[in-house]
Amino acid sequence: MILRGIVVAIALVGAPWFNPWSAPLQNPGFEAPDGLHLGAPRNWFTLGAGSARLDLTDPHEGRRSVRLERDPQASAFGVGQSMTATRFRGRVVRVRAWMRAEALERPAELWVRSDGGHDEPDTFVATAFAATPEWRPVEVLSEIDPAADRLAIGASVSSAGSLWLDSVSIELVAPGEAVPPSGAARDYIDEAIARIRESALDASRVDWDAARRRSWIFAAGATTPAEARPAVGFLIRSLKDGHSRLLTPSARGEIAHSGTEGSFGLASEVVRGTGYLRIAGFDAANVPADRAFAAELGRRIDEVAARQPCGWILDLREDTGGNMFAMVGGLEPFLGVGDLGFFVRGGERRPWSARDFYSQAREDLPRTPPAFGDASVALLIGERTASAGESIAVAFRGRAHTRIFGQPTAGLSTVNQGFALSDGSMAMLTVAVLADRNGNVYGSRIEPDERVSPAGYFDLRLEDQPVVKRAAEWLSASACRSPAR
Repeated sequence: MILRGIVVAIALVGAPWFNPWSAPLQNPGFEAPDGLHLGAPRNWFTLGAGSARLDLTDPHEGRRSVRLERDPQASAFGVGQSMTATRFRGRVVRVRAWMRAEALERPAELWVRSDGGHDEPDTFVATAFAATPEWRPVEVLSEIDPAADRLAIGASVSSAGSLWLDSVSIELVAPGEAVPPSGAARDYIDEAIARIRESALDASRVDWDAARRRSWIFAAGATTPAEARPAVGFLIRSLKDGHSRLLTPSARGEIAHSGTEGSFGLASEVVRGTGYLRIAGFDAANVPADRAFAAELGRRIDEVAARQPCGWILDLREDTGGNMFAMVGGLEPFLGVGDLGFFVRGGERRPWSARDFYSQAREDLPRTPPAFGDASVALLIGERTASAGESIAVAFRGRAHTRIFGQPTAGLSTVNQGFALSDGSMAMLTVAVLADRNGNVYGSRIEPDERVSPAGYFDLRLEDQPVVKRAAEWLSASACRSPAR
């Protein structure tokens, strides 16, 4: 998703509202001259690095459109407009725009974002826009959180080339407006509801008859499963667990065939006399990728261990999640192959271990004591530590000679399982919550043993960051157990 590469700062003056079913934007057709607006069209803000210029050549309507171009060094660039979400709370909005493109390497995106309802913002994106030179209408539907404070809409590009944007509108979708889906689309929605109700941890909290009718707004007039996918995405979001999601066939294919080469976002060095390992998110989910990730992490552990560090710092602050068992399996030298915790659902508790990973990738792994089972380990966590990253924190909790430093995690310490749907999509549903080896149940944010300010994360060298300094101090005072391998 493009928005992951953009810092979205939404604190602008909201637009006036006149009709509860029609919410006109300010300067929706980009007809107002720029004036002194630092390169952004009047009443719009920019996201990322690039240019947003008014263009008199071939607008969709009126005299002007806006032309967006990303800087070569930037991951993405776009424009947006922010407003109060008061009128939209708990309702569905439709954002429409006209777009045309030239030499774009990847499709552009039209998006809607709401903030303030939960700790994490909700973003909905239309990704079906093909990079064509003719003007085409694009729309995205979004349900706004009942507690949202702000609403923003916009368009973004993430490749070289030009995007023209014009005639943007936003409106509330009346509950009775949607034409119900039919045929294969309706069957697909019913299939998804049956799977979600059977498998999702929080399925009993949803009124499924009401959710089914409301989902039709997202699949109005649909006749195929592909047209009904937005409705299934809505149904999964109705669980409100913050973790479940729908993987399209293309996204599922990328995960299944990626991640066998490279550094995997790993980093390793010796900092303040201690071994330092950083693990970032790892989304691939296939045996070759599992093995390659674990092998690269093992290589880095061996390389650092050869320098005989005084303890270990394991940095999970950028571990946004992904493949839980590849990460835990790669840390087997510290964790061993015994039970590390439990998956908890109702009264059922199922143990899990690094062995669960190796049962796929290395069935012959001997049950030997972990090479660094007695080493002192300081874990660093923060608000971006999520999902599989949080599972690592749970795996280390209760381990001897271990302490966790930093800030509370994202709050996704739950277990997702994939369920294939008939169109090739996969419903990734939360089916359990994590518990540690001592039986402590999580399911939300994980608190560190010691809170340390995140100050300096972006502007200080690693060794000078407060949380790294505090972790090194603790390691220095805790006997620094780190045997050579």
